[in-house]
Amino acid sequence: MKKVIYKKWWFWVVAFFVVLIIYGAITGVNQAKEGIANQEGTAPVETEQPEEVEQEPEEPETQEETLEKVIELDEQLLFGEFTVNMNQVHVYEAEDNIFAEVSFNWLNQAADGKKMFMSITLLSVYQGENDLEETTGAWDVENRNRSDVYFPNAENGAHKVSLTYKLENKEDPLELVFTPLNEFDEERQEITINID
Repeated sequence: MKKVIYKKWWFWVVAFFVVLIIYGAITGVNQAKEGIANQEGTAPVETEQPEEVEQEPEEPETQEETLEKVIELDEQLLFGEFTVNMNQVHVYEAEDNIFAEVSFNWLNQAADGKKMFMSITLLSVYQGENDLEETTGAWDVENRNRSDVYFPNAENGAHKVSLTYKLENKEDPLELVFTPLNEFDEERQEITINID
C-alpha cells in the first residue's frame, strides 16, 4: 500500500521551505520598495536645504524669544520609607505658555513590598503663592497604567518620575514640597529651584 504524499516527512520539509521562500520574497520586495521610496524622499530634502540656509538668520531671533533651559539638580531628600534623588528641571516655552518638566528618581524603602509613589507621598509644586497643576494627567486615576506615579516600584527599587507643570511666569522660583504619607509623623521637605 502506497502512502499518500502529504503523509511523507520530506513533503512537509519541502513545503516548509517553499513557504519561507515565498514569505521572504514578498517581504523583500516590500522592503525594496520602501528603500526606493526613502531614497526618493531624501532627494527633495537636499534641494530644500539651501532655502533653509538662507532663512537661518531669522531662526536665532525666534530662539532668543523662546525659553529653553535645563537645570541640573543634585539634591537628595531622605524619608523613613523612601528617598528622592532630584535629576533635573527642563523649563521650556510651548504654545505661548511656559512649562517645567520635573524629573527625579525615588527609592522604595518601605520594607513591605511594592509601593506606588502616589501612595507614599504627596507632591505639591508652587510658584509664588500659586499651586501649579500637573498638565499631563499623571496624577489622574484614568492614567494609572501609563503614569510614573502609579508605577508599582519594587521594594528597594528605584523608579524615575517625570511630571510637567504649567508655570505662571519665568521669573519666580519653583518650590517642590514632598509630604510623606506614613505613620512616622515626618515633616514635609521642600526644594526651591531658581528658573531665572
